[in-house]
Amino acid sequence: MTRALLENRLGEMVRSLRGRAPGTPEHLWQFIRAFYGLAVPRRRCCPGHSSPFDYVVASYFQTHGDLVVWANRGGAKTELGSVTTHLDSLFKPGCETRILGGSLQQSERMYEYLGRKWQPHFADCLKQEPQHRRTELKNGSRIEILAQSERNVRGQRVQRVKCDEVDEFDPDVWRAVQFVTQTKPGIKASIEVFSTMHHPHGLMSEVVDRVLDGGGIAAEDQEHGSASRTVAPTGELVTGDSHLRRPGLLVWCLWETIERCTTDRSCSRCVLSEDCQGRAREAEGFLQIDDAIAQKRRSGREAWESEMLCRRPRTENLVFPGFARAAHVARAEYDSRWPVYRTLDFGYANPFVCLWVQMVGDDPETARLVVLDEYVERQKKVSEHAAVLKARDWPVRATFCDPAGRQRGDVTGSGACEELARLGILTRSSASGIMEGVDRIRALLEPALGPARLTVDPRCVRLIRALEAYHYPSGPSLAARELPDKDGEHDHLIDALRYLVVHLFGRGRGEMRERKYW
Repeated sequence: MTRALLENRLGEMVRSLRGRAPGTPEHLWQFIRAFYGLAVPRRRCCPGHSSPFDYVVASYFQTHGDLVVWANRGGAKTELGSVTTHLDSLFKPGCETRILGGSLQQSERMYEYLGRKWQPHFADCLKQEPQHRRTELKNGSRIEILAQSERNVRGQRVQRVKCDEVDEFDPDVWRAVQFVTQTKPGIKASIEVFSTMHHPHGLMSEVVDRVLDGGGIAAEDQEHGSASRTVAPTGELVTGDSHLRRPGLLVWCLWETIERCTTDRSCSRCVLSEDCQGRAREAEGFLQIDDAIAQKRRSGREAWESEMLCRRPRTENLVFPGFARAAHVARAEYDSRWPVYRTLDFGYANPFVCLWVQMVGDDPETARLVVLDEYVERQKKVSEHAAVLKARDWPVRATFCDPAGRQRGDVTGSGACEELARLGILTRSSASGIMEGVDRIRALLEPALGPARLTVDPRCVRLIRALEAYHYPSGPSLAARELPDKDGEHDHLIDALRYLVVHLFGRGRGEMRERKYW
């Protein structure tokens, strides 16, 4: 047999195998090994965890609906997302997939991994050469990448959305994602989430908690919030004493993705041994042990645990560690016997915030604050905000705001407070330090005597999340942690709350120098 004939027959064999959709997990694993050159790890090394191949099976065979993958840094989340996207596009004609990363760069990375899979075996499946952000197949399947914006997300009607590094998503974009999937014959619609968990009360934490509660992935308003959970030293998900696994949640860490450790390495001299406890001896992954050792030497303990071992980020740097949904979030009704106040923090690129707060009680030493509602919007004029504020029908006794609102702009010659005054909203502002307001909020959350004196209605989703996530910078020195982090999101809601708290509960309230616009 000539070489040309042999190559021709081998080509025919490859095309025949390529055209057969995998029908079993074993066939699927062999297909990926043969055509993508990937030996996807199948071993679960930690109790309660999954293997990376468990995700591939669940995604391709659609054994569940939406999927959440919580995995370690370098754990092949993006690569495997590209694998399942490629398989869906090949074997589910007409499948529409959108790739949405925490940043455009993240989206492009998964798309780049996907682009490598067309050659040499699947180029003839393409309708045309892949474009910068779009790939179309002859069978009607199409893949596009999206940027992180509501405008790009809204209006999509697709079967698959791959959300990579969801912990970095804008909350508004995440809410928009929930409404873009649509089932078509033979293809169930689903959203797949991939991320490490960077933030102790970030978006990924909310998504995981919601799945563990038996709900869907959308972090919608919750009347009573999520139960408090921790992660055991082994990395297991726990609630109380019960180890939980939930359909649709797949967790793997370093030990499911590290290469197998051989007997020529001594556990007693290995810097990984404290966490490994022999797991690497049974592993079948791809991450090199020496790389993992180098990463551990370079990183702090907290980052190592959250990024590589998939444990919940610690909460030592939270500004309000005493805030708990069970204690501070409850349905609230307006009571006409007590006054309602508005409190504002101005913004345009950053959010403009308004909170409606009722003070229940006459004595400032015992009175409670009840946050009835919130308004958080970006990139709108003061007049647009004013129209919304005036439409709320609660009788407002006073409106407090950021003292910076009285500063006059170079272009308009007026400040936000003056603009609101012309529109019929009169404001008060008092100069105060950040920590003065923070300390007053803490005192309301956890009084030295008696029950909590701050309650937030569950409709105030953004304020609740801000109280959970507002944190100090993770700097190496104490000086870097003196003031909370200005993150452009949570700090604005807390600022609005502290303007009111300082005004109502601050020392020398009657003696504070105020600037009134009324």
